[in-house]
Amino acid sequence: MQLTYRAYNKTGQPIAETIEAASPAEALERLRSQGLFVASLTAPAAKDETPAAEAAAGEPGHKVRIGRMRGLKHVAMFSRQMTVLLRAGLTVAESLYALQRQAESTRWRAILTDIRQRVERGSSISDAMAEHDDCFDGVYRGMIKAGEAIGDLPSMLDRLATLTTKYVQARSAAIGAMVYPALLTVVAAVVFNIVTLCVVPRFGELFKSLDVPLPPTTAALITFSHVLRSQGWLIGLGAGALGMALYAGLRSGPGRRFRDRLMLKLPLVGKLIRGFTTARLLRLLGVLMESRVPALEALALARGALKNLLYVDLLDRTHKGVSQGLTIAAGLTNTDLIAPAALEALRSAETSGQMGSMLGSFADFMDDENATRLKVLTSILEPAILLVMGVLVALLAVSMFMPLFDLTAMTGGPK
Repeated sequence: MQLTYRAYNKTGQPIAETIEAASPAEALERLRSQGLFVASLTAPAAKDETPAAEAAAGEPGHKVRIGRMRGLKHVAMFSRQMTVLLRAGLTVAESLYALQRQAESTRWRAILTDIRQRVERGSSISDAMAEHDDCFDGVYRGMIKAGEAIGDLPSMLDRLATLTTKYVQARSAAIGAMVYPALLTVVAAVVFNIVTLCVVPRFGELFKSLDVPLPPTTAALITFSHVLRSQGWLIGLGAGALGMALYAGLRSGPGRRFRDRLMLKLPLVGKLIRGFTTARLLRLLGVLMESRVPALEALALARGALKNLLYVDLLDRTHKGVSQGLTIAAGLTNTDLIAPAALEALRSAETSGQMGSMLGSFADFMDDENATRLKVLTSILEPAILLVMGVLVALLAVSMFMPLFDLTAMTGGPK
């Protein structure tokens, strides 16, 4: 069929032509492969094509959930693409429509569809994003609102793209570094359970038939295997209930505070958490202040972006101090949550008025240090897990074969 399309190339130049394709989906794919942002695609027999496409993307007006990490990656790419399209002269609605048509994820396409329709009905883009706060957090929406207020949304989106990309990279590095230790732990647990449930009972029956005296470790292991086989469902049920209770307790106010305080006191882990949180805080403050967001509002937005309650309390105290005339650096003093070097960088940035560049550079430096600390942590965890696995294997081997060695020695001795 022959379809008429209106699109924009990478430089923002409008293109209005026709294309031969078997279906609208094939036409869209071919146009996307040419690097075009498709704004409309129509055919004589497909007058309802746009509503159908929107219906396929998901019902607008309903909140769509998307994974946190995947959502961050979509938001980072969205910020970059919106910057290019807006600087090319497209309106916000046209830019959203172009990105909506090219979105590969059905859920993400539904989110963009809903935002675009709200914008077309007269809502600001920041207000439209508020309906999807799991993707666009308070900091993001606050900066978008500031960009709308000063009439420079593309520059704000460009800063947000850098900010979100840095955050995604930091999270990806932390998650990637912990994959191998987590995999080792799972393998060790699975192997131990298989040996305990399947191999140890056979040795127990053998020792019982031979009527040989058992060392304490062997007897304890056989007893543990018997209990696990006979009462495993009860143990699993109790462990599940305990885990759910612990999870619920740690999500409560006092539980979260206890958890956050404990995590910060752990060796190596606590220093790593402080490093990542401080780097994120400095980068947020730098971008917000550079974007002409007032100091008090910047602190409030940064507070909403931090998860650790001890840092939230610190920003509350800082907000109060700044409202009384103190600088941000002065409000963040007298705490071990912020490294002295970070405070000096913040103090220098406030004095020079170059919040964005100085704090961004120092946050990059801290992220490099955090990556080094993460490598040290994983380099310690991996051999530690392997050592525990080796000890368990040795314990199992000695416990199972020691009675056999004793029996062999008894039968082979002098009569």
